[in-house]
Amino acid sequence: MPAPRADGRKQAHSDAPHTIEPSTRPASVSPAERRVQIAAAKARITLDQRRGIETPEWIVALSLEERE
Repeated sequence: MPAPRADGRKQAHSDAPHTIEPSTRPASVSPAERRVQIAAAKARITLDQRRGIETPEWIVALSLEERE
């Protein structure tokens, strides 16, 4: 977890050199619903960057998933 900034908020990006792999769609989720989830994850990343906070890795992994 990154150290807090002077204003107490977390940094948007970690300096850790690891790669996040895309997630895969569970069978219980329809392709249409998954497209909505992927779009929401991408919007969350943009919002988190603007707010200056770190996005959880599972959301980043979801945003990297290919649409069906």
